[in-house]
Order: sequence, then structure tokens, then C-alpha cells
Amino acid sequence: MKRITTSLLAVLSATPALALDCSKAKTPVEKAICADPAAAAADRSMEDAYGRLAAGLSPDEKKALLASQRAWLKLRGNTCQGDNGITASCLVKRTEQRSRYLAGLPETGPGSGSRLRPIFRQESGPRLQYEIDVNALKFEAPVLLGEKLFNARVDKLLEDLPKNGPRDKAELLYSAWLSLSMTYASPAFLSAHVGTYEFSGGAHGNSATSNINIDVARGKLATFADLFTAGAQSQFEDACWTQFKKQKAEKGSGESMSADDTKTYRATIKESVAALENWSFSADKASIGFDPYALGAYAEGTYSCDFDEQMLKRLRKPDSLLPLP
Repeated sequence: MKRITTSLLAVLSATPALALDCSKAKTPVEKAICADPAAAAADRSMEDAYGRLAAGLSPDEKKALLASQRAWLKLRGNTCQGDNGITASCLVKRTEQRSRYLAGLPETGPGSGSRLRPIFRQESGPRLQYEIDVNALKFEAPVLLGEKLFNARVDKLLEDLPKNGPRDKAELLYSAWLSLSMTYASPAFLSAHVGTYEFSGGAHGNSATSNINIDVARGKLATFADLFTAGAQSQFEDACWTQFKKQKAEKGSGESMSADDTKTYRATIKESVAALENWSFSADKASIGFDPYALGAYAEGTYSCDFDEQMLKRLRKPDSLLPLP
């Protein structure tokens, strides 16, 4: 009989790992995990990372970790829900990312040399209060200038979260979350992706993304000119514009672009390419994300432009900090 250990049962019970009898799997996520060896292996690895982290936490920290993991498991299920059910490849990707996060490891790269520590903050606010969900990372004992700068940037993000207190609006449950992942880390370069969301009344909440890219040795935020050649910007702009038009057409809104829209969107892409805070780097690619409203109506959602390793190698400076072999 096939059996696997699952983080879902371990987390919800807050006890040592329990075995799941896959013949009795009930939820779509459980069934998808049981049906895919890679998903099962990723889930076991995440459970191990969870256990190692929990073992070194105080009782209050363990409660925060448990609440965070429960919320993440729910999000994983929603994120990996496709038209034909739960997608196994999505489960593997999301679970592997979570494993590295719980272990204090970057998603890609060798690390800068100092230990990263996950930060959790969960507050279930009553009505007229904020429900807070924070998943972030900081260096436990930063040594390099760039590590210290990174911690300072994370502290600022935490300080900027909404403060709970009496509200005078209609009885609503407000919410705010912050998610930070280290997409690449080496002794030379750090790249972290930040996602935020806040709902404080109105028709819908607002989400936003940004990135922290740091020259570790010099302890400063990296710029486009630090990484790429002088003529690179226009080539990235053209590549991004081509991808945007394709995505626009797939969403059924490409034919409605007027000449003024085209001018505005191209200007937005140009501005976004030039500012490195819009770039997220991993070991073999980079991407630029555009939040809702940036390149169309809110209902269109987000857009993104991806640049592969070949293009990045071709356009990087000889002494670039880019995380490429």
C-alpha cells in the first residue's frame, strides 16, 4: 500500500509527522500529491524543513509558524487549481519554494554566506481591525554591507504595514499581507521579490510588487547601468513590448489599443525596464512584473516580461554582478 507523509496533516495536528494512506486521500491536493512522486517527495522535504525550523522556535513563534503554514497550504491549493483540477507541476514548484524558504535558503544561488531566518507575523483581527499575514526573510547575523542593507529594507517594509487600532468605517475585516522571497543570493548579488496586498474598504483590495537588488560588496542598491551595457535598454524594451502585445491579445483586449494607449504603454514599459526595482533575478533568468492598472484595466490583471539566460548574457556588462555562469 502506497504511503507518504504530508505537511498538511503534520501542520494541522502540530505533532510529529503522520502518514497518509493514499487509498484514503480525500482532498484534491491530497489526491494530487499521492498521484505524483515528485509532488510527494517535495511535500516530504517541506515537512522536514518545517520540523527543523519549528524545533528552534519559542512557543509563540511556533504558533505564528503554524498559522503561517496553514494559510500557505490554503494558498497553494488555490494557486495550483487549474481548469482540469490541481496541477502537479505547480504543487512541486510551490512546495519546493516553500521548503527553501522554511530552511532559510534562497530560491536560487549559493547564498551570500550569512544565514537567512524566516520571519512570520500573523494577526487575526476582529472587525474594524487588520488581518495581518507576513512571510519575510532577514539575515540572522549580517556581516557584509549588502546583507545589512537588505535587513534595513526589510525593516522598512515591516514598519510600513498598517497599524491596528479603532476604525470608523463600516464593519469590515481589513487585511494586509507581505510576502518576501529571496530569488537569488550570492556573495556578490542579492535579489528579493516583494509582494504586498491591502484591503481597507472599497470595491477591491490592491496588490503591488517590487524587488530589492543589492550590490553586496558595496552595500548599495544595484542599478540598470551596473548590470547591463549602454545599448541594452532599448532591446529589453522591444522584447517586453512583443511579449506584452501577445499577452494582451490572449486576454482579448489587444484589439482595443488606440494610438494613445500604445504610446502610454510603451512609455510605461520604458520606465519599468530602466528601474531595477522592477526586475526580479534568478540564477538563469530575469523578469519584470506589471501590477494591475499599469498596462490596462484592473480586470485585465497583471502582465510580465521574461528574459532568458541567453539574452541576459548577451547584454550584460563584462564585470556585471548578474547571476549567470
